[in-house]
Amino acid sequence: MCSLPIAILHIFTLGFSLAVQLAACGAVNIPRRRYKEHDNCGGINGFPSGMCREAASCSTLHSYYAKQQFGPLDVPTCGFKPPFGIELLCCPNTFHVPPSSQQQLGSFQGSHLVTLGYLKPITLDSYVFRCTGVLLSPTHVLATSQCVGQKTVDKPNKVLLGAEDPALYDDSQIEVAIKSTKEFQGELVLFELETALSSSQLTGNVGIARLCQRSDLLRRSNWFAIGYSYNPLVYDSCSKFAQQVQRVNPSECRDVQQQLGAHNLTENQSHLCIQPLAIYASHGGSAECSKCLAYTSSVLHVKRADGSQCVAGIATPAGDECVESNGALYFTNILTPAVQEFLQQNSVPNTL
Repeated sequence: MCSLPIAILHIFTLGFSLAVQLAACGAVNIPRRRYKEHDNCGGINGFPSGMCREAASCSTLHSYYAKQQFGPLDVPTCGFKPPFGIELLCCPNTFHVPPSSQQQLGSFQGSHLVTLGYLKPITLDSYVFRCTGVLLSPTHVLATSQCVGQKTVDKPNKVLLGAEDPALYDDSQIEVAIKSTKEFQGELVLFELETALSSSQLTGNVGIARLCQRSDLLRRSNWFAIGYSYNPLVYDSCSKFAQQVQRVNPSECRDVQQQLGAHNLTENQSHLCIQPLAIYASHGGSAECSKCLAYTSSVLHVKRADGSQCVAGIATPAGDECVESNGALYFTNILTPAVQEFLQQNSVPNTL
């Protein structure tokens, strides 16, 4: 009979061997890393190595901003504390000037994105802008049904186009009243505008969306989710943000599917399971602003190999709960025949 330590070692060896064999067969699902405060980060894509911290406690970022080595839109995020906690940024350990050959992280914009205007809660004397929509035609905007609630303050009555930050007035911004609302299967909502946008208005920072082709979903492309952030604690509008994401196996969205109480969400590719890349994001807004991909009705984009952008989906409604920045979530695929038929029935020109 072997001694107890030797027996334990033997069991450990067998367990390790079995784990290796299972991993080789693809049976082990290794969880993705979840970044926490004080975790190491950075060191990729030209961004210096650092540690996950709150922006208020990171002094080196100000040095980089002052030297214009990069801006707030280029700082990787480590995620944020749900549901609407302070965001953790990748705070560089030291300040240094990177070689000119290093590529800087680029921002990702979209002139076809709009934000919705709501009466400000309590006072009802001004507007706040939250939720993200897609301009599909001179008279139609598509968003998630989560953007429309039962209360007066939860029903948008106008859209704002051409704004990077709704809180900052710009002469190029356009406001248009909402005429009517049509819902699709409890997930999408189509707004008809009171007046059509003119050809002179559809220039520069305002444009109609280019939808992806179904073949774009099959390629290994760069995926981004873009939305307008919002501060729910003080009912304040915030700026546009962008988060790099990747398409993953539907099994990654199992928890979200159970939360929604739905089944077969990926049948006929009606929904796309998307995993945010927590440590590489191009974001905007202050740390107090919510950048939850579902809550903000963020819009899923594909950046093709030639650099062009196209729209593929809108975040599926998931209640007020904020999915962590590296938690998988569903996006409703707006390229499906069912969605396209709904749009055509409501006089939206063929968008594919």
